[in-house]
Amino acid sequence: QLLALAPTCAAEVAPGVLAEPEESQEGLCALQLAAHRTDAAQSFPFPCKDRNSVPVFVMMSLTMVSNEGVLNDPGQLRQNLTKLKAAGVTGVMTDCWWGITEPEPRQYRFGAYKELVQIAKEVGLKMQFVTSFHQCGSPSSAATGSCYLPLPHWVRQEEGIWYTNAYGHITKAYISLFADNVK
Repeated sequence: QLLALAPTCAAEVAPGVLAEPEESQEGLCALQLAAHRTDAAQSFPFPCKDRNSVPVFVMMSLTMVSNEGVLNDPGQLRQNLTKLKAAGVTGVMTDCWWGITEPEPRQYRFGAYKELVQIAKEVGLKMQFVTSFHQCGSPSSAATGSCYLPLPHWVRQEEGIWYTNAYGHITKAYISLFADNVK
């Protein structure tokens, strides 16, 4: 079976007959998974308040926080989050980049991420963070305007900590799982 997202919440009251959610249900549910039946071109959304309902979290832009640790355009972000909430989204997910949050050893800056949490809370969205201890993009991608989120500069100067595959190829986008003593 193929899965698709249904933009509203409805219940199947009979085969092929959909009913809109009752007013007693609390607003729109998160986007619902709907299974496309192989014998029909229509999809049949699952009921909102049962075990088939799934919370939907939308991934935020990789560059929502600048390399300098500043939240880019908080006003527009608030507008976008408000629209997501109105569409029934449960929350948002964002990467929390090591290269942004620890610019110097043991000196942390989480201000932009705290600001994002506050805006999401005010709008009524939940937050999920992924701690990203790797590099995104490359210096050459930055030259073309694409995403480049490097590891902290003080880490990039270290030797012998980089991920190395079975063939001896070293990549400086990831540190080894065994690099526990970087200072």
